[in-house]
Amino acid sequence: MRDASHLTDVYGKRADLYHSLGSRMKKHIQWAGFLRLVLFMLIFGFVYAFAVTTDHAWLIASILSLALFIAMVAISVRKKSARDLYNTLEKINDNEIQILNSKPSAFHNGQIYMEQNGYSKDLDIFGPGSLFHLLNRTGTIPGRNALARHLQKPPTHIPVINAHQESIRELAGKLDFRQKIQALGILGSDAEEKEVSTVSRNINAGIPHGLNLILMITGPLLIAGSILYYMLYGYGMFIVHAFVMNVFIAVMFSGKIRSLQAQVTGKNKQLSTYAAIYRLIAGEMLRTRLLSGIYQTSHEAQRGLRKLSRIAEQFDRRMNLIAYLFLNGIYLYDLYCAYSLRQWIKRYRQRESIWLRKLAEMEKLCSLAGFHYNYPDYVFPELTADRITYKAKEMGHPLIPRQNRITNSIDPTQERPIYLITGSNMSGKSTFLRTLGINLVLARAGAPVCAAEMQCYPLTIYTSIHLSDSLRENKSLFYAELEKLRYIITGLKAGVPGLVLIDEMLKGTNTDDKSYGSAAFIKQLIRCSCIAFIATHDIQLAKLAQDHPGEIANKCFESTIENGRLIFDYKIRDGVSQNKNATFLMEKMGIIRNKINQVPG
Repeated sequence: MRDASHLTDVYGKRADLYHSLGSRMKKHIQWAGFLRLVLFMLIFGFVYAFAVTTDHAWLIASILSLALFIAMVAISVRKKSARDLYNTLEKINDNEIQILNSKPSAFHNGQIYMEQNGYSKDLDIFGPGSLFHLLNRTGTIPGRNALARHLQKPPTHIPVINAHQESIRELAGKLDFRQKIQALGILGSDAEEKEVSTVSRNINAGIPHGLNLILMITGPLLIAGSILYYMLYGYGMFIVHAFVMNVFIAVMFSGKIRSLQAQVTGKNKQLSTYAAIYRLIAGEMLRTRLLSGIYQTSHEAQRGLRKLSRIAEQFDRRMNLIAYLFLNGIYLYDLYCAYSLRQWIKRYRQRESIWLRKLAEMEKLCSLAGFHYNYPDYVFPELTADRITYKAKEMGHPLIPRQNRITNSIDPTQERPIYLITGSNMSGKSTFLRTLGINLVLARAGAPVCAAEMQCYPLTIYTSIHLSDSLRENKSLFYAELEKLRYIITGLKAGVPGLVLIDEMLKGTNTDDKSYGSAAFIKQLIRCSCIAFIATHDIQLAKLAQDHPGEIANKCFESTIENGRLIFDYKIRDGVSQNKNATFLMEKMGIIRNKINQVPG
């Protein structure tokens, strides 16, 4: 069994390894830079010697030096790529150690995915210290988006959830594979956070296909013919004329070329990253249904994305004025770029969106697998077809550090279980509600849950825990809560089983109105297909359990005072809370002067 200390040791050794490899690459790059400088100086020296002596040996030496210089440039590029990969892998492993030590992850926290509706705000799904922040091991924008969508709307079909569980189990043991996917994604991320789009791949953009093909052939023939004429008759002006004619043709169609270029410009780095990730996938044995589907796509995706990356690079090269004039003057480079892209679109346009979707799916699964690897004592829940089921033993909140985490067990026995949870302030009611919700999100996502055992139906999650008013929308806190309650009832009346989590209903009205309205809402829940946990300070609501035995039950959290200190055990119990702590805390904080020796029952 892996524990935190063992995992810290694993990640520490990996971080040290990649630090060593990165340092070695840095030295190689320095030597390659020195050799490039030497070769550069030799080239000029050999060219000068040839100019002075006209000895062809110097010319051959300069050509060989130039070839070595180009080779050293290529080697430097590869070494820099390797260094960047090792440095990123070192950071990834250092980050894992930070997470295991209950410190925040250095990677994206998902704040941009926060929703006002739904449960994401109530259950801390996005933002600093959130579930997304804990899970996220994605490197690309499509992968990050896929993980966010998966947490916002996790699957409800049991076979789909089971398929995710199988894939997460398989990927959990592939630590090196998962980390390299993440590292490659990070290295290829766009600085401006722009996702590679597929919808703009328009095959009709640019020059008509027939004209493009004719001009693409004619341009180089003009240059070749003029050179041949010069060799035969010694007249070289035709070369100049052909060069100028080709440049003129390129300029004439530059607007149409730009419309094609806009579909790929600046995306070479991202596309080459996606191709590299697929090359990694193609070299891995993947067996489960979801993963094998991605693997089967990998070879074609690798080739197609690599080719599109090169086309994007070719288009970007034309942005250099000297390269633009020279390449177009010689063989109408722009038209070759246009032709290559149009051919790619014709062959792969229908496949590209599938490749990006499957790549994002792989990153999402790797994130969930990393969670399973880091917390091996968490269990995969058993999904049941019984529509009103949510049972768990020793369930805790996964965002609370292990040393501070208190666990509780639940086992609803009523036909339509509704629990009214009473307790003093800070006794653990709200945390308990969030624990129930966040673990169900994990269960539906196919991930392990923070519990010793869990059995559940993939219930729809309804929450009303953390509410705020809105000055911009002229919406009060009370009205925002009413909208939440209406959303819950409307959803439940559709007949889909749900888990309802409500913290202190109708806070914005007077006591009598609050009690009456809350009781009426709870009675409506009895007629719905749901499990509900409603935290309240209103002891009067606890009487509903007497009027609706088998449908409503009372649970509570208690506090005690020992030696002048307020003690919480955060354990849920049967019954109604008898203790109150507000007066005691006000006295302790000096707000009031009454001497409170005991919390009244």
